[in-house]
Amino acid sequence: MGEFGGVQVQNVSTELKLFDESWIININNYKPPHYLRPRQSRADQLLARQIRRFSMYSREDVEDEMCWGVLTKLKLHYLHPCDFKKVLTASDCNNLCRLMVSKEVVEEHIFKYWHEDMVQVARSPKGLWVRFWDCDTKTEHRVRFKRWKSNLSYVFGQNWKPDFVKRRKLRGGDVIGMFWDSRYFRFGFRVLAKPS
Repeated sequence: MGEFGGVQVQNVSTELKLFDESWIININNYKPPHYLRPRQSRADQLLARQIRRFSMYSREDVEDEMCWGVLTKLKLHYLHPCDFKKVLTASDCNNLCRLMVSKEVVEEHIFKYWHEDMVQVARSPKGLWVRFWDCDTKTEHRVRFKRWKSNLSYVFGQNWKPDFVKRRKLRGGDVIGMFWDSRYFRFGFRVLAKPS
């Protein structure tokens, strides 16, 4: 100990250190002093408490909420409940047994999510089988998807009539909504409106 300028000074080490064990703080038990803590409004405190109470979601819970176009599970991506809508025509629901979708809609809302190999198969004469999740009835169906030969549209063909038109009693003028679900690698389907 010594005195410097009238002030008692302890011995000071002049040893240079890159690390000192006295600097370690247990972060789990550390609470900053009150003047360093951010102030939270009562509403922010209530919101934080509610967020901590969120429960774990099962796959069924997520599918159920997606069918209604709302997902309360916190995620980092935007949910598209219906990427495209279509008013069904008489030819979509009669004995032609197919749902026709324009080339522009397919390229804008479907092909941008698919791998190039899948796109090539869809453009072939045979097409490919795709899965549909009916959000209203919570059932899964398979339908053949391919390019229509007479014009450059695409069609959902085989199984469209029995699995959708007959089962859901679809008619011309009904409005349906569809989206590609990249997570489950299938289409989502909903009947949005039926004329009275």
